[in-house]
Amino acid sequence: MSQYKFQFCIESFRGLESQLKSCLDYIPYIPANREVLSPRFVPLIFEACSLIDSILSEMAGEPGSHHNLKTHSQTHNYLLLQERTSLCLIAPLQVLQPFRDWSATQPEWWKAYNLLKHDRLNNYKVATYTNAVLALCGLHQVMASFKDFIGGFLQLGWIDTSDIDVSGDLCSVAHLGALHPSPPSIVVESELFASPSRENFIIWESDDPTCFELDYDTRGLSHRIRDLMSAHWDWG
Repeated sequence: MSQYKFQFCIESFRGLESQLKSCLDYIPYIPANREVLSPRFVPLIFEACSLIDSILSEMAGEPGSHHNLKTHSQTHNYLLLQERTSLCLIAPLQVLQPFRDWSATQPEWWKAYNLLKHDRLNNYKVATYTNAVLALCGLHQVMASFKDFIGGFLQLGWIDTSDIDVSGDLCSVAHLGALHPSPPSIVVESELFASPSRENFIIWESDDPTCFELDYDTRGLSHRIRDLMSAHWDWG
């Protein structure tokens, strides 16, 4: 995939994230509102999932091919997306696992995408807040999984390079080129999401998405995330 394509994906994500942020100005993403329906969520779900499909097909060397999520999970099982845990940087902070069990069960947000794709009018009930948030988080995780996006992340300041170890890891992977196809283990942080490129930085042992700890030894864990975590526990 050419560098322009990677940048196109990132800019598309930024536009969707901005739309989601405008929704947050009016409807807080709290348990009472998670099943809120809105036509504004339809393009968020549809565009995010469409990009996920395109990226996974492209990175498998099959651009333009037709896959379902199960075949994507088999082709890209090495990414271990089912284990990826992202931090949603919305008060209250919460953890998200959009691809949890995706090789066995189609996630609800992906089901929503397929239903909306075939009949938006009669399937409007799946255009929920939760499905929109998880679809965007899923796209964020997929982009974070491929080192080809790192240049765009660096330009936007989505990687905290103040950590000298992070800079060293980035240089090593860039130097090795094709010999090291995966990104280094870093945190990719946009305005509303923080996702691991490989190893998780969140310690989560409960079904409560607001009850978790950070692995503070993780490289590239920004001051912003640390401060948000402090506010989450000490001032929440």
